[in-house]
Amino acid sequence: MVWAKSNQTVDLVGSNRVYGLSNSNGTNGVQCYIDKPKNQPENQGLPTPSQLQHVFDVLSNTLPKLFIQPMDYKIYSPDVVFENRIRGTRTVGLYNYVKQVALLRCVGHLKFAYVRFEILKITQHPEDGTIKVRWRISGISGLKVLMQFWRYRLWQWKEMMQKQESWYDGFSTFHVNSRGVVTLHVADKMMPDDEKVVENKSPLAAKLALLLGLLPQQNANNLSDVMENLLIVSTDKEQA
Repeated sequence: MVWAKSNQTVDLVGSNRVYGLSNSNGTNGVQCYIDKPKNQPENQGLPTPSQLQHVFDVLSNTLPKLFIQPMDYKIYSPDVVFENRIRGTRTVGLYNYVKQVALLRCVGHLKFAYVRFEILKITQHPEDGTIKVRWRISGISGLKVLMQFWRYRLWQWKEMMQKQESWYDGFSTFHVNSRGVVTLHVADKMMPDDEKVVENKSPLAAKLALLLGLLPQQNANNLSDVMENLLIVSTDKEQA
């Protein structure tokens, strides 16, 4: 730190800032000029538990309503970064983020006669200040509604939706900073749950193994039941 003194000014030169002290127009007044450091990093520390819980609650309440009402953008930073690894794009700024959400809502309603956003799992992680959401966008096209509507009664609408709908799974990570706002949203692809695939295939695999003689002989007494179940499964698939 260096002091430099003249008749009118005294300058303090530091490593990051320069302070100037001078007389104003020959009077006794003193003016102070301060140059603020440029590119000062924003505080990106971890949020408090209450801040993280607030963002968690807002996302839990608003994400399922993404296609039917506006989002709550108060929890996002004006400089929020959105990394869409599903499409391979990256945007910066809240305005661009809002446009991406609006585009998703528009495409969803154009492609599907009925569309919804479903949260499969949502967790908060205080150790790194993130909230992770596994989600699913499901819908049924207008053509399927016209082609399949006559096969179901009105009170079977939910059953028709479950059988005919298409879906897209994804995984989002929201990074929350020390000010309690989301600064980064990373959206990535999510493969279907392996456990669900195993559960769906296990009964059929066991029945085929029994027919091929891979299971013990004592289970062969239920062969008629197995054949009946196989016929039921085949009939259900044909009806679907």
